[in-house]
Formats: sequence, C-alpha cells, structure tokens
Amino acid sequence: MSRHHHSRWFDNPFEDDEFKLDKAALKVQGLEYLDSAFAKGTRDGDGGLYVGAVGVAYAFLHVAHLLSPEERKKYHSLALNAYQTQAKYYLTSNPQRNDACAFLLGKAGFFAVGVVLGKESGHEDITEENIKNYIEAGEVCKQPNFGKHGGDELFVGRAGYLCGALWLQQKLGYMPIPQKDLLEIFNLIIESGRNYSNQHKSPCPLMYSYYDTEYLGAAHGLCSILQILLSYPQFLNENSDAETVVKATLDFYLTLQDSSGNFPCAMDEIGPRKKRGDADMLVHWCHGAPGVVYLLAKAYLHYKDKKYLDACIRCGDLVWNRGLLRKGPGICHGVAGSGYVFLLIYNLLEQRDPKHLYRAAKFAQFLKSSQFLKEARTPDCAFSLYEGIAGTACFVLDLLQPVQAGCKELDNFLSSIHKVQLTTKVFTVGSESFNGAEVDGVGENTKIRKCSEEHQFNLICKSTILEDDGNRDNLEKYYWSILFTKEKICYDFLENLAQELGEVSPLCPKMHHCYSEGEEEYFCLIMDDLSIGFTNPLDHGEGISLQECNLIMKSLARLHALSLGCTLPSKYEICTTELLFSAGVEPALKPLTYNSFLGFLKLTANFRPDLLPYLKRIDDDENIWNRLCDLVKPGRTSFSCLCHGDPRSSNIFLEKSTSQKPSCRENNGKSSNHHDYHHHDGSNFKPEEKNVENGMSVNGGGESQIQSLLLQEPGLRFIDFQLTRYASPVTDLQYVLHMNTTRDFREKHTMEVLRTYYAEFQDVLGRFPHVILEQSEGVRGWTFEKLTEEYEKFYMYGFLAAVILLPIVLLRPVDMDIDKSMSQMTKAERTQFFKDGRADLVFNAGSRNDNMRKRLFEMCDEMVAKNVIPTNAPA
Repeated sequence: MSRHHHSRWFDNPFEDDEFKLDKAALKVQGLEYLDSAFAKGTRDGDGGLYVGAVGVAYAFLHVAHLLSPEERKKYHSLALNAYQTQAKYYLTSNPQRNDACAFLLGKAGFFAVGVVLGKESGHEDITEENIKNYIEAGEVCKQPNFGKHGGDELFVGRAGYLCGALWLQQKLGYMPIPQKDLLEIFNLIIESGRNYSNQHKSPCPLMYSYYDTEYLGAAHGLCSILQILLSYPQFLNENSDAETVVKATLDFYLTLQDSSGNFPCAMDEIGPRKKRGDADMLVHWCHGAPGVVYLLAKAYLHYKDKKYLDACIRCGDLVWNRGLLRKGPGICHGVAGSGYVFLLIYNLLEQRDPKHLYRAAKFAQFLKSSQFLKEARTPDCAFSLYEGIAGTACFVLDLLQPVQAGCKELDNFLSSIHKVQLTTKVFTVGSESFNGAEVDGVGENTKIRKCSEEHQFNLICKSTILEDDGNRDNLEKYYWSILFTKEKICYDFLENLAQELGEVSPLCPKMHHCYSEGEEEYFCLIMDDLSIGFTNPLDHGEGISLQECNLIMKSLARLHALSLGCTLPSKYEICTTELLFSAGVEPALKPLTYNSFLGFLKLTANFRPDLLPYLKRIDDDENIWNRLCDLVKPGRTSFSCLCHGDPRSSNIFLEKSTSQKPSCRENNGKSSNHHDYHHHDGSNFKPEEKNVENGMSVNGGGESQIQSLLLQEPGLRFIDFQLTRYASPVTDLQYVLHMNTTRDFREKHTMEVLRTYYAEFQDVLGRFPHVILEQSEGVRGWTFEKLTEEYEKFYMYGFLAAVILLPIVLLRPVDMDIDKSMSQMTKAERTQFFKDGRADLVFNAGSRNDNMRKRLFEMCDEMVAKNVIPTNAPA
C-alpha cells in the first residue's frame, strides 16, 4: 500500500488478513472513552444528542446491554446526571426556539432519552411525561411550511422526528407515538420533496434543500431522508404512489456513486467540472459513503436487489482505504463513523465475511496508535456523541457483540434506530381496564398499550393457582399450574447461574395468558429459551448464517447445561408436552393436527406432486397422531408448542367449564380493576351445561376463559422448555436446524454446529461442578458420538414439526380467506373450519409463505433421501 500524506485521511497501515477479536482489550478501551465522556462531556446543555450532555446519556443507553450489572449501575447514575444537566438548560433557554421536534439537535432527542432513562430507572412518571412531550413536539413539524431553511432533514427536521420514534419503539418494545401522527409526518416528507423537485425542475423525483443547498449526505441531505422513509415499510406498502416515487429517487441516487465508491456531498457537485478533486474527497458519515451505506443497506433489505448490496461493498472498500480520518475519533466525521461501515456490512451479508469484522477491529486499534494520537485533530466537542469519544465508545464496545439478536436489522449505533419492522405491541381484551397497564378504548375495542414485563412476571408469583395440588378434574387448570410453576422455578435458578457466566441471560420472560376466576386474575408466563436468533423462521429468508447458527447453538447449550442443576418437586417432573398430547386434549388437538397435515398434502399436490406418493404413506389419522405422541414421551423431547390460530381468540385447544361467579362489578356494587370478560360481540360470558370427554371439561358452545393477549407476533408460538435432566436436548437441536436453515446448510455444517453445541455444553458443565455434577448422570455423560447418534434418530421429529407444527404456528387471520376471525366464530363454526381442511390456507396464502414452502419441500426431499419417509412401501 503506497504511503502518501493526505490532508483528510491517514494511509491505512493494515493488511486485509483474518484475526481474532481481543474483547478484553476492546472493553477496556471502550470504557476508557465512556469514562472520559462522562467526566468532561456532560457540562454543555446545548447541542442536543449531537454534541450536548444528553448525547453522552444516549451513549450509555446504547451500550448498557454490554456492561456488567455493577457497570450499568455506575453509568446509569452518570447518565441521569447528564440528562438533568440538559433539562436545566432547556428550562432556562429561549422557549420560542423552534427545535422541539429536532431529534439530533433539539428537544425531541432530549425527550426520547428521558423516556428510556425513566423506563430503565423505574420512574414511570418521567417516561410518561417525556412520551407526552415527544408526541406534542410532533405537532411542530406537521405545519406544512415548517422549517424555512429546510424542515425535512435528519438533524432538525421531520426525518429526525420519525427516526427518534423508531428508536423509542426499539427501546420500549412498543411504538408510543400514535401511528396517525407518524403517517401524517411521513406523507408531509413525501409531499415536500415532490413539490420542491417540481418547482426546481430537479432530475430527482424527491429533492430537499437545507439552507439553500441540496445536500445528498446523511447529515442534512437526501440520503438519510430516504433511509427513514424506507424504515416505515408499511406506509410504503399502503401507498403505491409513495413506494414508486421513493424507489425512483433511490435509483437516481444510486447513479451518483462514482468509480471510487463515493457519493457527492450535494447536487451542485454533480458533473465532471463540478466534482471535487481526489485529494479533496469527503469520506465522512455526514457527507459521503460512510453515511450513504446505511441507505443502501436499507434498500437491499427492503427490495432484495443485489445492486444495492454491491454498492454497499464498494462503499466499504473505499472506507477501508480512506476512512482513517484526520478529523478525529468520532461518528460524524471521524474514525468511529468509518468503522461502523464494516460492522454494518458484516451483518448485512447472508454469509458473513470475517474480513469486515477485521476491518472494524483494525479501525478501533488505530484509534490507540501513536500516529493517530499525535496527528489527529481534536474536535470542537471532543467528548460528545457525534463529534467526540462518546460515540467512539459506542463503536468500540459494539465490537464486543458484533452479531446482535437483531442482526438482520443491523443493530448497531447508527442503524439501531432504523428498524425494518413497524409494528405496535398492543393487547386486546374485553374489559374496560387492565391492572398495571395503560389502555385505549373501551369494551370490545379495548387495547392495552403498555404493560411492563416486570409487572407481568411478578403477578404470576401471586397467583393462587400455583398453590393448587393438582386437581385433575380440571385438566386445563392442572396443565397451566404445572407448566407455569415449573417455569417460575426454572427461571429463578437459571437466571442466577446465567449472571455468574457474565453473559446476557438466555431467558426472557413474556406474559402470554391471563384468565380470571371470580375476583382473582391469573397471569401465565412463558419464556423464550434463546436470546439470539430464535424468531419466526420466515424472518430468516434463505436461512440463517453459520455464525448465527453457532451462536444459537451456544445459547442452547448454556440453557441445557445449566438446567441439569435445577431440582424440581416431583409433581413438576412431568413432561408437559406429554400432557399436551394426552387423552384429555386429544379430541381438540388431534383433528387440528391431522387437518394441518391435510393442508400440507393439498399444498404438495399443487406445487410438488412428485412428493405426494411418499407423503401419502403416512397419510393416516392414527399414524400422524401416534407418531407425535410417541415423540413427546418423557425423556424424548425438550419443548412443547401451543399454538393459537388467532391471538385474539380464546384457547381453541382447551375449553373449560366453571360455575358462573359474580363479576367484580356485581360484587356488592364495588368496582375493581380486574377483568370483566366478554365475547367479542360485547355480551357477557355465560357457560353452557358442561360435557366431559376423556377427562377434559368442555363448554357446550361457550368460549374458554383463557384470553390470548399478546399481539407481538401474530400467530403465536409458545415454548415450554423441558429440563435436560428429564428430557433430551436433541429436539431443540432438530427444531433450530430444520426450521432455520436450508438443506444445503445442513449437509455442509450439521456436524460443525453440533460440535459447537457440544463444546459449549461441556464448558458450562466444567464451570459449575458444584451445582451440576451432583445431579444424576443424564445427558451429562454423553459423548459427542452419542449426541450425533441421538440427533439422527430424531429426523422424523424434524419432519413432523415442519409439516404439522410450523404451519399452525404461523397461521394468521390475514392469511385466511374467511369472513371473520376464529375469535368471532362459535365453537361449531371453528370445528367445521378445521373439519373442512382449511389449514391448507396457511400454505397457499400470499407471498409471505414462499420461504416456508421452499423450506418444507427441501425437508421432504431430505427425509426421502434419508429414508425417514419410507420409499419401499406401496403408495
């Protein structure tokens, strides 16, 4: 590599080689930056997130999940002080300043940080006050002529406001800003850009100016505006005209990339005579490729067109050569902003190339070099978020966890606020109030907008149902009692051990069910057993990468190994999956199971008729059911799956009969915060005379009292992990690999990822001998050969999980060609729905199922090749 002096960047002294991250050194380096930022960067109340005190608080909120509990406590206190410094400034500053909606340079960013700091510190009053302030701030930029010098850009304009809303959604788990407000601002950005383009005869369909300059970069220009518009895909999907003009603008923008990989700073630099000289090229986040790369990545995720990915790679190569900037260590026009380009590309690629992670690490290393420390310029705000080392701390510490749980959403500092999804977590119940939550609407239209997970988790601990000693007369009550008590015991035990490992806990409590008996409410908790990557399989498109899969395997291994040390009372040792497939629930679950398989046969006849003869060999009601029952015997399986076709419906598998008790409102005229349950038509629930079939209490046409509340993922999948000492871990391994990877991946990498699992499993065992080794041998004594042998025995499980469980799990009302949701059907209508074989609709409705179809047929081919589906019996 040639060595010349450049005024804007240092020559890159590193070779493009492979490496191993020194995470211990990176953490020391990152915390040094963070300490300095808090010590010297929190005195200035002006400058908002960009260079103000509140920006340093934002930096802490970004890296908090990478810190130990002690470190989080320390920096949280410092962040609150920084926030209060900014608060004092805003209280004394000119109230007429028109910066209320400015996310990076004004009050909106301050409000957003206040929302999240309040949540983290348990000060709900701070959170609610700042949500209110943020919503009110949006009114400012709704004015058509807002911002006489340019009101649409990222720092002070509408795009920044929408950007902040996405960050709040990420941090809170729900969108606190009304969707109608977001849509109005979104449409104003489109209208403003189109009007300006028409008036100034711009060659670009959408164009904007800021202080009379048509900027193109991320700081004030078209790049970040387009990025934010693409970050609200549902608005684009609902407005074809907006989608068309955004796509046309994006493709015009792509034509501006030059042969070096860079982009011009503004429209007045377009053309050979106007182009900057090579030595004067700006390769900054604010102006140039390091900022544009986020737009290109968003475009690639949205449109799946490789031309955007190729453009990202060209940006990365340019930044590798010219991104060691002399202006300083920061985000906006410094080395950290350049280094983030490589983290983004590393996460963007389906098959991650370690070269990009290496490049990011080398940029972090260069920050400590004598050349940089001696020759780099000192920014005006040297300790701030965007110009100084607060942002640098974010970059260096992000290298500790380069692959995030939301890696497909590019979860790092500059891109974490630009999520692809825009969904609002709400809960729908038939009551006017919900204890501990904020609600919108009344009666059947009530929506619970917010309810803290801590509140949900604590409620189950107080439920008297957990003290029930197992009255089998009410099978449903017994089932939930066993399931959720075991979950609570396991959660407490595993959470403590996970903290000792010094890692993020592998467990995440989620409240999924609530039902009432008289004045008592029972909140039922389910835990996801993975912290990384174990989401809706369709989100993975063509399948997860090898690195993602290895991370999942490590997380599984930790969960399974730690669970060996958990001792349960004998009554909780039952495999709850076995209970799910027991005789008591057979009348409800068996028809649904078979009809799901029937739907798969219809799908196969339509798309892969060559596979039909093989599948018909197991096309038998009893065979399908018996195979499933055999697979879930105690010791065989490690999870159970409860699925709801419609998350707003009652439980369609288990229906119970109870004597009608007075509701809270009927109890001596006293009101209460507890539920009054209603049908969705608003009528009170009145159970009919009960029937008992095979030990299961059934309402003769009435609705179950269980209410499915969570709309977080339409078509819910519930995971109940079984302790490894009572059950095999193999089914979890089968499920992860068959639901999340391609056949080609499994043929190449199965042994490798199983070795990753086994090595981590053994490592955790060795770190907790005082807890684990005193337990029974179980899978603790397995060799790797034994693990692979057991894995191969369970191929039929992988197949059945795919063709029966997966389609039920992913069923959503929007996919179903029906006039009303299952929550609105009577029991007889629901029964007929399944008898009619309508489960095939989940396979055949819409493009969203293309990946699932491909995955399932790949698995069928694989099962035939392995003779799991017999090939020698007559069809």
